[in-house]
Amino acid sequence: MSTAYWCAGMFASGSTWAFNVMRGIAACLHPDRPVKGRFVNVLADLDRLDDPAVVHVVKSHDLAPDVAAQLSRHATRIVVTIRDPRDSVTSLMLYQRYPFDRALTTIAKSGNFVAGLASDPRALLLRYEAGFIDDAATLDRIAAWFGGTLPAAERDRLFAQHRRTAIE
Repeated sequence: MSTAYWCAGMFASGSTWAFNVMRGIAACLHPDRPVKGRFVNVLADLDRLDDPAVVHVVKSHDLAPDVAAQLSRHATRIVVTIRDPRDSVTSLMLYQRYPFDRALTTIAKSGNFVAGLASDPRALLLRYEAGFIDDAATLDRIAAWFGGTLPAAERDRLFAQHRRTAIE
């Protein structure tokens, strides 16, 4: 059976951070298999998702129903990131230079999409306003959600590697 971890996030909700730490956590928890990370947007992006020799970590924002259904069939666990839509719209306008109407439409679509996943029993919900990207314990929560435990040194290494200061 394949292992597929799905990061589904609203735009501007910390989903890229979550996706990147999920890949690192998967590598620590499954040292015997390669980890393949990818962004999913269309059905073709799901190619070989059933390969049990690989641990799959996929990211999406909002998907067409057929793509979402196919990905859901493969997802072992889901991490959902959310943020106050007003802040998300502002973030897209400031940092991605989206015009207001496009930012609003983008956040509405991705927010509605992830809202549909939030109650899935495989889903761990991370709220941006709770500061999950600034809390090393988030990595422990994700690892536990995946059914494992990170050694403290690995958690600290991954957390430091994905801090804003390290990335910038």
